[in-house]
Amino acid sequence: MNREAAPSIVSMALKSGEDRLKEMEAEMALFEQEVLGGPVPGSPAVIEAVPVALAVPAVPAVPVVRPIIGTNTYRQVQQTLEARAATFVGPLPPAFVGPVPPVRPPPPPMMRPAFVPHILQRPGGPRLQMVRGPPPQGMMAPPLPRPPPPPPMMLPPALHRPAPQGAPRTIQHVAAAPQVSDMASIVSAPTTRQVAPPHIKPTPPIIQAAPTVYAAPAAPAGPKKSDIRAQRQARMEELAARVAEQQAAVMAAGLLDRKESEDSSTVIGPSMPEPEPPHAEPVENTPEDKKKTKVEKVKKCIRTAAGTCWEDQSLLEWESDDFRIFCGDLGNEVNDDILARAFSRYPSFLKAKVVRDKRTGKTKGYGFVSFKDPNDYVRAMREMNGKYVGSRPIKLRKSMWKDRNIEVVRKKQKEKKKLGLRYFTNQSYSMRTVAVLGGGIGGLAASYYLSKSPQVTKVMVFESSGRFGGWLWSTRRSDGAVFEHGPRGIRPAGPVGRNTLNMVDDLGLQQDILPVSYSHVSSKNRFLFVNGRLHRMPSGIRGVLRTNPPFSRPLLLSVAMEILVKKGKEEDESVHSFVSRRLGRELADIAVDSLCRGVFAGDCRKLSVRSCFPSLHSAEQCGGSVTVGMLLGSGSSPVVPPGPLAKRSKTESWAQWSLRRGLESLPEALTEYLTQSGKVRLHRDAAVTRIHPSAAGWEISFNDGAILADHVISALPATALASALPSTCQPLIKQLQDISSVTVAVVNLEYEGSVLPVMGFGHLVPSSEDRGLLGVVYDSVPFPQHDRPNGPTTRLTVMLGGAWFQEVFGAPEEVREEHLLATATEAVHCHLGVAVAPSWSHVSLHKDCIPQYDVGHWQKVELMRRFIRKNLLPLSLVGSSYDGVSVNDVIFSGRTAVEELLGAAA
Repeated sequence: MNREAAPSIVSMALKSGEDRLKEMEAEMALFEQEVLGGPVPGSPAVIEAVPVALAVPAVPAVPVVRPIIGTNTYRQVQQTLEARAATFVGPLPPAFVGPVPPVRPPPPPMMRPAFVPHILQRPGGPRLQMVRGPPPQGMMAPPLPRPPPPPPMMLPPALHRPAPQGAPRTIQHVAAAPQVSDMASIVSAPTTRQVAPPHIKPTPPIIQAAPTVYAAPAAPAGPKKSDIRAQRQARMEELAARVAEQQAAVMAAGLLDRKESEDSSTVIGPSMPEPEPPHAEPVENTPEDKKKTKVEKVKKCIRTAAGTCWEDQSLLEWESDDFRIFCGDLGNEVNDDILARAFSRYPSFLKAKVVRDKRTGKTKGYGFVSFKDPNDYVRAMREMNGKYVGSRPIKLRKSMWKDRNIEVVRKKQKEKKKLGLRYFTNQSYSMRTVAVLGGGIGGLAASYYLSKSPQVTKVMVFESSGRFGGWLWSTRRSDGAVFEHGPRGIRPAGPVGRNTLNMVDDLGLQQDILPVSYSHVSSKNRFLFVNGRLHRMPSGIRGVLRTNPPFSRPLLLSVAMEILVKKGKEEDESVHSFVSRRLGRELADIAVDSLCRGVFAGDCRKLSVRSCFPSLHSAEQCGGSVTVGMLLGSGSSPVVPPGPLAKRSKTESWAQWSLRRGLESLPEALTEYLTQSGKVRLHRDAAVTRIHPSAAGWEISFNDGAILADHVISALPATALASALPSTCQPLIKQLQDISSVTVAVVNLEYEGSVLPVMGFGHLVPSSEDRGLLGVVYDSVPFPQHDRPNGPTTRLTVMLGGAWFQEVFGAPEEVREEHLLATATEAVHCHLGVAVAPSWSHVSLHKDCIPQYDVGHWQKVELMRRFIRKNLLPLSLVGSSYDGVSVNDVIFSGRTAVEELLGAAA
């Protein structure tokens, strides 16, 4: 291979497109002369032409006839060319003449050359590197037009029949024969001397080989280029395709070794800038690589509760296979560290967290602890429940976080279809119909909060009697006198008291409020009837420092001794046991016994201190004693912002309040409000006989028909609900039946004039004095506005029975009103010395009116609500049977049930 060709190739790449074409034509012309055996200027016998275009005068072209270079035997052609070169003597060949299309006769068979032209060989010098980016200004060339088809190659003169000069002949190409001269130009044949070639064997017929066509590389995928760059790229691709066609033709003719042609560094024709490489296709990964490179899917924790679904990323902080405990009743001072220290003595303890409000950062009063070992979990539940952590005893129960997972909820829905009940996933949860069973103050309060929620379409309230309000029952006489047959005063203290005042404010009853301040005589004077006479209960500093009958020592001494008493170890105990242990038996037998009879109409030896007086129980667990616990505070409580009326009660120091037309005005105002809402339907005389599961949630049956409801809020007494539930809820039924209630007879008396020997709220009677008589209330003292306007009168209320009703009076169904009235008037005569007969009387027998929270009541309530949560029952429990018997407690239970059902925004 001639090394001098490399600089020529480099110079060609730097020239314009037109110069390149001329140089290539010159190269091919020299190649023609070498093949034809003509002399090459300034060269020895065998000369390789230099690709330089020569500008010389034109010489007339001599028509020649030569055989087409085919695929004949290589050795014969080579011998012929060597012999011709050895005998060649003469002047230089004529100069290059521009292309003149000759007319030639059909070509004879072509002779195979004895060598490969250098233009088709691999250059020895360095390749021209592709210019990245815009080329220099000097290298810019005008766009090249598409080159025309190359003219045919000049053929050598006939060996035995010389053709006359000046008579051109046309060369006829063989169809489908591969042509090496696609870019060759016309060259003239030598005219000065004819040399006869040596004798050669006849050339066999031409064997035409099909060319191998190499397609140009695909254009790289990517963003669209500018127009100039696109045109440049197109020209380079076109030129590369033509060079590839030339290479294929040469290979077909046998002029270039296939192995060399496949070398990526071989250059055919002039060098040119390489096209930009296409983007490499991504290699498909093996399954193993896919596993390694697969991005782990972000785990989502979707929870459902309170009528909504949300993503709770905080669950990712806990181990999924731990054993978790819910810790309730946490004090404001308890943080993660304090809670962790309380449970860190268990070996498999993992984590403790106190839940806080995201906006304010304040504790919500509950948290969670987790364990790895189920044995530690069980021990912690048994040993730590009710123990003090910080300032309050904590309440432990199994965490239900898994039951609130949306996947678990859906799974349990399928499993619980055996019960025939409808379970809600709370996805796009919207209650169409909520049925409220019971039209007492609890049911009306729940309906009141439901009516304010946009999530509820319709509320139906069913009351078995002909009136709403339950035990809030007032008699209004035509002369203006008002008598209460149930509660007669409501305390405004605490969150539940503020909540009730907010409701009264919203109902527009502000002008009907009858407040009683702490400075009122009815607030200062409360009496006990012991040993046949009335005794004023100690009050104020002086009452605590001195001995007051019927007690044998000052109350301050009992309080001082209480501080030294150790904290109880039981989770729950009776009220009598608690007070006897801490303050002495005398206080328990007289004061506390009478108090329980007046509030609960029950026996303090059976009632639970944890359920009836939770503040006393929490104070002991918090501070080690009731006194210290009260001073320190017994922990967190529900947050209820005070409204205008609640603020007024605090400013004026209300001890209790009532309404001008009696407390029944409150359920009446609620009934009117619900009716005007357009969302609530009230049904009287609609006693529920059965609750059946259905596809719509519940089918509620009555004596005259049935309705369907999505959810049920029961404000019925516990035993009434137990008789209506299906047998599939047997565990719940059993717990409901264990909650007993007592019957109380209320006797209202009116006397002419002022007949009271003392002024105060009233007096209570301990069970040791009279088991059938609970106490007497002096109604005219706290609320004189309810007296008859014309003329002074004294209104009294006598309460009979309670836990001792059947023992003293017999079965409620058999007792006569005359007997109850006689007992009441005799008590007033004996206790207050009133000898005259009452001018007006009314006897009310309230059967099973006050539930009894016996020892262990809190566990019963917890088991009932756990059963409802676990089985996803569309049922809520409100009313006096569960969380408190006072009016405030019952109203607040209705609010709590609605918030748990629909969310805190309800």
